Amino acid sequence: MSRLVLITVFALNFLFPNSLLAQHYQIKEGRYPMSKGTQPGFEITLPGVDEKVAREEIKKWMNQFKGKTGTKKGEIYSDNAIIPEISDHPVDIYAVVKKTKDGSVVYVFFDLGGSFLNPNDHKDKFNVVKRMLDKLGKNLVKADLEAKIKATEREIKNTEKDLNTLKKQQERLENKIKDCEQTIKESKEALKENAKQQEETEKMLQQKRQQLKELQEKLKNIK
Repeated sequence: MSRLVLITVFALNFLFPNSLLAQHYQIKEGRYPMSKGTQPGFEITLPGVDEKVAREEIKKWMNQFKGKTGTKKGEIYSDNAIIPEISDHPVDIYAVVKKTKDGSVVYVFFDLGGSFLNPNDHKDKFNVVKRMLDKLGKNLVKADLEAKIKATEREIKNTEKDLNTLKKQQERLENKIKDCEQTIKESKEALKENAKQQEETEKMLQQKRQQLKELQEKLKNIK
């Protein structure tokens, strides 16, 4: 991560503390469609967050639980994930990421083995997971901001290159103009000299013609 990104992220942490970052995403529980039918799960609404960024961040988040993480038919999963806070046994996690008109939405499901995590049957574990997902929501927002910062840095760098190219082009054109101006100046001076030489040559020509005429007349007078 570049120094600018780090500085900007620190600034975002200062300008948008956790309570404000939370305004950039919403978490609610309900029943949502996934590969195993409609199941209890969580919906994380992420206005402005790019779908691709959300997918990559979800995979990183799942990897921390040491399960077998992969993607099948667009659904991200982690088999046999280890989450001691919610179960003494391996847990299967599923996530569905969808693009929306103003960002993206993530649906997360926890299969505890025989049943999916829900507020009625797993109240104590349910609150733990909500805190986990709250942290995930913050990470998703931050990851999207970092991606946008990197993209903007690249755009700035490319724009700077374009500007430097234009400046060099301007310098070449100005030098070309200077060369042309110098050529014009020298050509004007040469034209003046040419006109002067033409005038002198014309006078010389007239003199030679007069001299020829006089010589021809002398020749006629010799008998």
